[in-house]
Amino acid sequence: RRERRERRERRAFTDDRRSFARRMLARCGAWRRSSVKMGHKSAPHRRAPLRVHADSARMRDAAAKKKASDEEAIMSRFARDGDTLSDGWRARKGEAKRRRLRRVAAESKKTKGFFELGAIDAYETLDAVQCDIFGLAMTPTSMVEIGVYHGRSFLPLCALRNAGETLVAIDCFDQQEFNVDESGVGNYNKFVSNICRVCGAIKEEDEEFWDGARDASGELPSWLRVIKGNSLVMSAMEIIQAANENDSNDYLRSVRMFSIDGSHTAEATMSDLKLAQACLHARGCVILDDVFNTDWPGCISGLAAYLADPASTLAPVAIAYNKVILCAKDDEFIRSTYFAALAPRARKTAELFGHTVRIHKHGWNATFYANDDSFI
Repeated sequence: RRERRERRERRAFTDDRRSFARRMLARCGAWRRSSVKMGHKSAPHRRAPLRVHADSARMRDAAAKKKASDEEAIMSRFARDGDTLSDGWRARKGEAKRRRLRRVAAESKKTKGFFELGAIDAYETLDAVQCDIFGLAMTPTSMVEIGVYHGRSFLPLCALRNAGETLVAIDCFDQQEFNVDESGVGNYNKFVSNICRVCGAIKEEDEEFWDGARDASGELPSWLRVIKGNSLVMSAMEIIQAANENDSNDYLRSVRMFSIDGSHTAEATMSDLKLAQACLHARGCVILDDVFNTDWPGCISGLAAYLADPASTLAPVAIAYNKVILCAKDDEFIRSTYFAALAPRARKTAELFGHTVRIHKHGWNATFYANDDSFI
């Protein structure tokens, strides 16, 4: 008798859930029909009614289609002739770099990661300012990223590489004891595979990009250095030495573009910002990821702590596609140049910790689905 009673209760509970879903769907349909009759459907200020989806697969499919359409829109913007993303700041080599970035955008679909393709716009603008106005194309420099994961966010840096420039990739990879907040499990083999695949594809279209020479291991391009370890205990000299390894120049390469996407704790974020500050060229910039991602509040906490430090020399100049871009805060020429160059794609200006910044789009993937397993 107890088993029969339990079966009846389970059936009643299931029937209640199904009837509730049917009632909600009926209400949504009635609301939509009444809205059409009243002429609300075409009103631009009204949102479409919420619908209850019986199958979560439909929601995943809708999210995937939206993400794909956003990526295709970005790639089509690269494909249009005459569409200059940096609007008048382009160097003589700009078109070659633009073709490389177009290839990176196409290949990024095959590379796992959370990098927003729309951020390529901002990356290209930053590169154009540094090479065209600041003259860093003629200076021995390097580019660095902490937290390369599988290489998706590192590939744009590869595409923007100047002749003779060195790139440094930093990640703990399989030393996951340093990944205390589990913000992403990097994979060295997949990183190498993605870098070689994309760089090889770029090389076929642009022979000046890479002569095909590889490092001592025979795995990576000769201009790429990999540091496996914990950035919390890393020194600026270690990064600079890696960038200048096997270099005959007496001039030490400073970093012109430093991307931070490592551990997302407040302590690690502040430490990485100080490390970037120590390595950075006077006219370089730092790109900090996930500052406004609600899953990683340590990033904005670390940024706030860094900016409150009297020894900090960097300040935010723009927010774009889930990233905050920082440059020298005390040099008005450097800051105003970055600020002006980032204006064409900006939606508005706002204040961030007392600093005026350009606000660009935030991005679809990072905003809604970066860490929601049900939508990936």
